[in-house]
Amino acid sequence: MLLLVAAAFLHFVLVEMRSLLTFTSTAIYIVQKGASYTYKVLNFTLDDMCFQGCTIHKAAQDLESLIVQASWSLQKSFYARTDCAVVEYNNTNYGTFTLVLCILVMVAAVLTCAAIFVVEARSVKNLEMFSGAYFVFTLKLERNKVYKTMIRALLCLFVAGPVACLGLVMYVVRDSDPFAVGLNLVWSQITGVALFCVSLYSLLKPVDDTEFYIWNEGMLCDVSFRRNWHTILSSGNDALYRKIICAGLEAGRGNRAPLEALCDGPASAQKLFEAMGLQQHQQQQQQQQ
Repeated sequence: MLLLVAAAFLHFVLVEMRSLLTFTSTAIYIVQKGASYTYKVLNFTLDDMCFQGCTIHKAAQDLESLIVQASWSLQKSFYARTDCAVVEYNNTNYGTFTLVLCILVMVAAVLTCAAIFVVEARSVKNLEMFSGAYFVFTLKLERNKVYKTMIRALLCLFVAGPVACLGLVMYVVRDSDPFAVGLNLVWSQITGVALFCVSLYSLLKPVDDTEFYIWNEGMLCDVSFRRNWHTILSSGNDALYRKIICAGLEAGRGNRAPLEALCDGPASAQKLFEAMGLQQHQQQQQQQQ
């Protein structure tokens, strides 16, 4: 039992929270790259790379490495050099505090979600990987007040961070061509920006759970689903919910095979059939006939 609860927790963190983790980590990546770009625009000169015996490629690599070190140094003033590059902040390394704050907020969000799971696991008997109770918990999470408040706060902070970073870069180069520079910055991080946008959309547009809230929650908790272990790292409960909806439509037409394929045995399939109100619907159809 403990193994199945641990599997549910692992699935919750790695899959159910995947959009949240992707959103926050890509936002941090974009801010860090923006801080690096800003330093190069404000402070970088060819003298920082003109060391004897150094190639431009090696100097660029060292410069990027030193800027990353500065980003995580927690030092307002920072100085470091290698054989091919030098980086110096004179009371201007504010980006390091922004990044660390973002990391702390992300960790706090993960711990909050973990705490919500632990509290639920203590109050529910069978919050296991394959149980209906775990499925119900994840579907109801979107309406949990603590979770909703946390998500809204994260969206405000982690959307404002990259936008402010882009605005700062464009302000720094306002005398040249700020829009071209801003576009170049976004294009240079296109993969991170794409992941950021996709995960943001996922958080803003969760699965439509209208059908779920008219089902019998008590009976649904007693269902045992048939799931492969590889789904721990791939398929979320939102996907399972969509499969149940489609299988329910088929069952309503008389084909119960898809519904039974989702459940661990005929007894669970019957409970799911009744929890969705399909038994009552079937009886009403028979009476009408």
